[in-house]
Amino acid sequence: MLVWDNYTHHVDAAMRELIAARSRLTVFRFPSYTPDLNPAESV
Repeated sequence: MLVWDNYTHHVDAAMRELIAARSRLTVFRFPSYTPDLNPAESV
């Protein structure tokens, strides 16, 4: 399982190839900016 945050540096071609090569991998993609999922964002 991969929880992917969609950060700009994490969506490059190398990452897409890595995911494509692993058919058993389940990917959960977050929106690129989710302050509600990061409690430290309000600090």
